[in-house]
Amino acid sequence: MADDIKKPLLKVFVDKDVINLMPEFLENRVKDISRIKRALERGDFNSISSIGHNMKGSGGSYGLTMISELGKQIEVAASQRDVEAIKWLTEKLSTYLNTIEILEKNDS
Repeated sequence: MADDIKKPLLKVFVDKDVINLMPEFLENRVKDISRIKRALERGDFNSISSIGHNMKGSGGSYGLTMISELGKQIEVAASQRDVEAIKWLTEKLSTYLNTIEILEKNDS
């Protein structure tokens, strides 16, 4: 039963043009989570804002609008120095990354 918990809960369909780029893109978002946490420890809201801004711009290019939306919210929270919101959004990003399954869109 423990294996059932680890199965993706959300299927995300992306264009065939980007399907092969997805593993690296998603791994970079995992790295972003670590970078955000380290920046929070330092009180470096400029770095957090920059990470959020980059996520906001890149998510849509890969067909992952949720990443764009979370990036936008992280950017705003960083501009407001809202530590709790940043922590919550980072956890939400982590959950999203751990529950999606990337599949290729069927063009038919």
